[in-house]
Amino acid sequence: MFLVSVVLVFFLAIEKKTSIEEEVFPSPYLFQKNPYANVIKDRINEINRQLLFLEYDVRIPQKNLNSKELENIIFSINDPRAKKIAVKRIWKYWWGYGVEEITFKIKHIEIRWYPKIHFSKAAQITFGEALYKALNGEESYFYPGKADKDIIKNISEKYKVLIYY
Repeated sequence: MFLVSVVLVFFLAIEKKTSIEEEVFPSPYLFQKNPYANVIKDRINEINRQLLFLEYDVRIPQKNLNSKELENIIFSINDPRAKKIAVKRIWKYWWGYGVEEITFKIKHIEIRWYPKIHFSKAAQITFGEALYKALNGEESYFYPGKADKDIIKNISEKYKVLIYY
């Protein structure tokens, strides 16, 4: 009897069990971009600008603000208790380096600068020149002329530059 039970356990342990494998695909929503991401970033930045004004009485202009001007404003604050940090996220492209984002921290307040391009019919520069300026830390205006807006949108998404029409 013992021998029969050992043989049965041996055959049951070795017997191949058929396993069912299912391929699980990720949710299609995983790859979609949040359409409100830029609005959320702008709103958070606005709240932090208000905090900076309340704490240090420093006004930061909304438009046409270059990264160097913002850096000068942040580092000109006289508070010996506050630690001032500038964190720059730089990407290396085939043509050189470009700024993706600059985060200025002073105490608990974080103000972010993103490269931005504004659409204007009065602008004299092209999209390429405006993109180059934005990736070098300047906000600028451009006029696309007869250029395709979908191509401009795709290029700006690739380089992570915000376009305001």
